[in-house]
Amino acid sequence: MNKHLFRLLFGALFLVAATVFTGCKEDDSKSATPTLSVSTESLVFTDATEKTQTVDIKANCEWKVVASDLSWATVEPMNGRGNGTISVTVQELPAGTNSREGKISFTLIHAEFGNWGTAEQSIAVSQIAGSEVPTGEIAYANDFDKEAATQTYGSGNSWPYTDQFDGWKNETGYGIENVTYTTSGISVRNNSNSNNNYSDYAGSGLNNLLFSSNSNFTIEKITVNSVNLRLTFGTERYAYGQDDNTFNHDEFKVQLSNDGTNWSAPLTYTFAMGVDPNGRWDLATADFTLPEGTTSLYVRFKSTLSGAHRLDDVTLLEGAGGQAVTFDYEEPEEPGLDPTNAIYFNDLDKEVASQTDNKWPYADEFDGWKNQTGSGAANVTYTTSGVSVRSNSPSDAGYSDYAGSGNNNLLFGTNGVVTIEKIAVSEKNLALSFGTERYLYGASDNTFNHDEFKVELSNDGTNWSSPLTYTFAKGVDPNGRWDLATADFTLPDGVSTLYVRFSSTLSGAHRLDDVLLKAGNGGQQVSFDGSEEPDPEPGDAVETTIPELIALCEAAGSEQQVIDESKDYYFEAVVVTDKEGGNTTSNNLQLMTEGATTAKNGITLYGSGVYTNPADEGFTFKAGDKVKVTLKAGEARVTTYNKLYEVTGSQGASWVVVEKIGTATVTPVEIAPDQITDFQAMPVSIKNVTAPATASTWNGTKTFTQNGVEVTVYTSQGAPWADQQFVAGATGTITGYAALYKGAAQVSPRNTKDIADFMSGTTPEPDPDVTPIGEITTAGTYKTEGTVVARGKMAYIIADNTGAMMVYHKDNERTVGEKISISGEVTIYNAQSTPKFSASAEVEVLSTGNSWSYNPAQKDGAAMDALLSGTPVCTEIAFQGNLAVSGNYVNVTIPGASTAIGSVKYIDNSTVAAYDGKDVIVKGYFVGTSSGKYVNVLPYSVEEANPSTDPQMTVDPASLSFAAAGGEKSVTVTTRNADGCTIEASSDNAQFEVSVSGTTVKVVAKENTSESKIEGTLTVKLMKAGSAVVTKTVALSQSGKSSSTGDGTTITMTYTDIINGGSDIPTNAYGTQNVNDESTYYKWSFSSLDFAGARVCIASSSDYKGLIQMQGNDSDVAKQGFFGNVTDLGKITKIVVVSVNTRYEPSVNLYLGTDKYPTTNVQAHPSYVKEGNVYTEEYEISGDYGYFRLWNDSVGATYIQSISITYSK
Repeated sequence: MNKHLFRLLFGALFLVAATVFTGCKEDDSKSATPTLSVSTESLVFTDATEKTQTVDIKANCEWKVVASDLSWATVEPMNGRGNGTISVTVQELPAGTNSREGKISFTLIHAEFGNWGTAEQSIAVSQIAGSEVPTGEIAYANDFDKEAATQTYGSGNSWPYTDQFDGWKNETGYGIENVTYTTSGISVRNNSNSNNNYSDYAGSGLNNLLFSSNSNFTIEKITVNSVNLRLTFGTERYAYGQDDNTFNHDEFKVQLSNDGTNWSAPLTYTFAMGVDPNGRWDLATADFTLPEGTTSLYVRFKSTLSGAHRLDDVTLLEGAGGQAVTFDYEEPEEPGLDPTNAIYFNDLDKEVASQTDNKWPYADEFDGWKNQTGSGAANVTYTTSGVSVRSNSPSDAGYSDYAGSGNNNLLFGTNGVVTIEKIAVSEKNLALSFGTERYLYGASDNTFNHDEFKVELSNDGTNWSSPLTYTFAKGVDPNGRWDLATADFTLPDGVSTLYVRFSSTLSGAHRLDDVLLKAGNGGQQVSFDGSEEPDPEPGDAVETTIPELIALCEAAGSEQQVIDESKDYYFEAVVVTDKEGGNTTSNNLQLMTEGATTAKNGITLYGSGVYTNPADEGFTFKAGDKVKVTLKAGEARVTTYNKLYEVTGSQGASWVVVEKIGTATVTPVEIAPDQITDFQAMPVSIKNVTAPATASTWNGTKTFTQNGVEVTVYTSQGAPWADQQFVAGATGTITGYAALYKGAAQVSPRNTKDIADFMSGTTPEPDPDVTPIGEITTAGTYKTEGTVVARGKMAYIIADNTGAMMVYHKDNERTVGEKISISGEVTIYNAQSTPKFSASAEVEVLSTGNSWSYNPAQKDGAAMDALLSGTPVCTEIAFQGNLAVSGNYVNVTIPGASTAIGSVKYIDNSTVAAYDGKDVIVKGYFVGTSSGKYVNVLPYSVEEANPSTDPQMTVDPASLSFAAAGGEKSVTVTTRNADGCTIEASSDNAQFEVSVSGTTVKVVAKENTSESKIEGTLTVKLMKAGSAVVTKTVALSQSGKSSSTGDGTTITMTYTDIINGGSDIPTNAYGTQNVNDESTYYKWSFSSLDFAGARVCIASSSDYKGLIQMQGNDSDVAKQGFFGNVTDLGKITKIVVVSVNTRYEPSVNLYLGTDKYPTTNVQAHPSYVKEGNVYTEEYEISGDYGYFRLWNDSVGATYIQSISITYSK
């Protein structure tokens, strides 16, 4: 029987027995419940007290003394029975010790059952230097719990910073009258509380303060009445993802000051549990003695980590004193660089790097990092590979342990290499130092591993040394921080030229800055026979796409299948999950293919942790973030779970890494209700949806309808609008991301803007973080909303009712009338420029088709001159003058202006080329001045000022070409001053049939059964009163069906023939094409012959745009694109393949056989002819083969421009 239960039963029986057998006293002492009390629960020894003090014991049982932390005292007796007295004698305090503490407790022994437990009362024993007993009076105490913090700040789901919320200011004590605070990087949290089950002290709970990297919290001007004080505080160190969270006092420092300027050395503090806690709360204590005369105290807490340290329950009280405090501490200087007498020095900071289209430049694209100086730098050159130039995570940031130069640094990709070549040296004893950092996002341990980052030397760039041994200035390998590394070495005699090579085996982890080579004392002996050029690591990661992963999910079915046991897979995607909006699902991260508008381009990553769980505090991704996802070998698995395409892994396993690499626009795709499943994990809109007839809150699933078809809308309980009601019977557009729950399709709104049509007839609450455009007048980081009111190739203008501003974004895809949300850095190029966002700003399209009322201020010559002075403001203006196009410049000479010249900027100049030399009226937005004379304008309208009233007409395109099979194409006619005019069109060749509908001319080419090319001319006339007032022509041509010689028939298929001969070929994705399922192949016809292939699509990258892309892989058959003939060609005698590639020589292989899709008889590659990036390969074929297959069973995609086949039947 459980002893405790037995005691309870025994006690109950004893009470009964005592009632019934009141006369049986001989058993009372044996049956009584053991108790013990003491005459005092505190003994304090000072210089004025006796060294021995006594305590009276009152007990009804036998007892034993248990002494804790009392090696400096003796207790007599150590045991007894019944009432008694114990004596406590202390030794002399050691010199330099102000106080010490211990405890006496008592074990109770039952006469029948033995050890009963510990008595409730105990005795605290303390010994204090001096003759006075500390009062323990509290000067300052703060549990930070005046008002509970809520996660409603920022965009609505962030915890407040200390300067946003005063609910943590709950100070008490005699010294708080003048208390103020200074904080930096501190947020107030009401989670991970100090009274939770991971706390080892009785914390107050509720609020606590969370420190970010190099943040500090200072309590100022506490009045103190004693110089002997004790500081206690609750604290926790928990860095997410780290295996070891043992508290490191060097990471969390406490310092004191009497004036806020001069500080003490960091205090020594200990924890109540006696050991440094590991990922748990505990109470820390520091006893100290201030200099005499100190009456005001500042207490500063500083953390070097981000999101790891928390603080609660700070108490300052009068104590016995302790460590002597002086206010003359000087922070140790960080190791720095002295480039004096440098042979070579480069801080990489000639010009600060910046992002273009969200991408940092590679080292071979940008020279702003080449800032070398020194006696040996005159002939220096560089070779780089896989290294980009960055100006983020700089070497002078708070996470640097040396005085780095900051600004630029070099980030190494996988197997990235930087080689400094041809440094002139005259000394053999040298010292090489360099700043470096290893920070791999998401890694639990970022301790620097020298094997991952090697430094080698050469005297000729061919023969290399073994990797140098280098050490760090702090004496230990840094963990996720910058530090200065140094290698001392001695060169062989006679070396006059030195090459230095830095190489990394990791992707996006290592950075380099501040490379310095100087004469030194020598060290490790260098010989140039240690290594060759570093080879790529085996098992390189495999690039994939979301459609490819979906195909794997479908193949896996409901089972979970490992993607690859030996290789990582990676892909790029855009985050759809909107944590800021609040309607998310735990452990679900929705991703989509950037810019995708077709089905099966969205997928869900399922798992806990910072990468995949929006509910995790460490989850930092926002909707619209462009990310690189790495799926780890042997860990990442695919499955189709209740129709949900899912990538997952075991709980606790490191199966995925997600890294933000930029931002992208997320635009919902308009779909029908029955398409939700196919568009899962993608943002969608469904129009003409009607709410239920009875109003209710959004919380949970609600059934809306579209023309009788049900549309399930899901809102989580945590969404900000969950408790608001929708308008009964309202009709409008539902937007959100397409989702599945137990196989049922549903739409999950991302924010209130997605359901604005159903929100009580009102617009959503304004975002408190949004700054009106007119208030953005200085550089900084902003978020705003506006309508696109003017758009050019290089930039566009957004406006609201407070003002307008420019967004500089080359090749942007904005459309006038879009309402967007934009956030990011705003810069002002110079005093003559207006504030502008850059291409790196995050953009979300809120709505399209919005109207805007234009009202430009008319500017004459004098008014244009006036714009050249003063601070420019982006405003809408209109002016008139003579336009001239000169190369990249479009200028307008303005009558009456003494200096000002209108400069039409940021547009495609071809759009105004027709106005060259003509008077025009320009309407647009003034965005600044340049060269003291140009008034820069981004226009929304350029029109001829005094246009001709004669009828005018243009046609587009100027020529049409048709395949031999024929087809239909159109010509668009644009007219001006054409009132009373009609359009007529005709062809001079009956092969081409022509009809006119409105301003569209349709041309139908019949099939060309001949082998000759057919040509003709389309004539389009603008007719008025029976006469042609304008005539335009369009050239027509049609290729012959085939050409036959004595050697057979030859057909030539171009990429457009392959595209036009079939239907639904995807762009930049392979859709459902499965190499093992012929029903999924892309099929087309050409010249009455049938063809098919798999893993083929239309290429979208700028180098190959529009060509036929074939996926390539040297080991995975499922990713080997191919195509070939389905119709038997009899005997193939020649095949000519024309492909395009900017990186590789042709790698696609040609197979021949007697049945479709042959896998044997691979043909040797012939010598190719190369013109630019276009390769032509001509295969002469022997043997009786009627079928061919172009099969890309090698690494890298292939891009087909055309294929010619000669055959005879």
